[in-house]
Amino acid sequence: MKHTLATCCSLFIFLSAMFAQNTILWRISKQGLKNTSYLLGTYHLFGSSFVDRFPVIQQSLAATNLVITETKTDAAKARNYYNARPVSDSLFIVLSASDSEQLMQLFPRNEKSIDLRKFTPGELFLKMQAVYPRLKCDVPGKNDSLLMDNYIQSLAARAARDQYFLETDSLQIEKLRDATLAYDWTFFRKNAPLILADLRSNRSDKNLCTLARQFASLSPDYALKTSCELFKDKMTNQALLTTRNKEWMQKLPSLLDNNNCFIAVGLGHLFNQCGLIQSLRELGFVVEPVRMEERR
Repeated sequence: MKHTLATCCSLFIFLSAMFAQNTILWRISKQGLKNTSYLLGTYHLFGSSFVDRFPVIQQSLAATNLVITETKTDAAKARNYYNARPVSDSLFIVLSASDSEQLMQLFPRNEKSIDLRKFTPGELFLKMQAVYPRLKCDVPGKNDSLLMDNYIQSLAARAARDQYFLETDSLQIEKLRDATLAYDWTFFRKNAPLILADLRSNRSDKNLCTLARQFASLSPDYALKTSCELFKDKMTNQALLTTRNKEWMQKLPSLLDNNNCFIAVGLGHLFNQCGLIQSLRELGFVVEPVRMEERR
């Protein structure tokens, strides 16, 4: 009997740990509060059809009164912000003619695009890395007209829910610029051609596809007991994750205390000890995984 109980307990612990790694949606509650909120980790390149595959996402949003996302996207404002910068021809100096042509084809110019010569080398390199999964990895809904974060905002508007934005779009752009200051044109000259060569080949970079694959299978490794090291570069970690998480945690507790919130932010902000999951738990919030089943 004791052996059976021990076996059942061990199995329960194993299944609980396994389930905890099979979701991108978390329920937030707190003793003494009637409010129930939700935290969704998003992947910025996945489309609306991925959200629609899991009814519990929209059901959770519908059960709340306030939808919180990173920023209200204003493409025209962002385009004007970048295009106000001076032009730099460094891009075409450090790359070969064939690589330059390929890069221009990757981000073709039109009336709604941003001149590539306005980006810093770090911003442009991250832009290349960001588009890579859509071209080389198995990304659900990559041809959808609305990407995941914009779709959540449209669902909030459709459901007539109040919306709150953690950052302005200009602040988010400045954070990105600060995060990539360590990546100069020497770095770009060395590493950008490797990505371009990979895009021309039949192979795909396993590292660049790992997060997309884990997200699609609802099995990201949250590594909640490890320090915040999602990016190899310390400055990038600080600017894109650690600092922003701390700033958001100055706002989220009071919002959660007074509302039923649906929070949707990039999945990376949930990872590690400095992520929102652990930060909320440290303040006494109960953050637990929500089971996600596909629509039948």
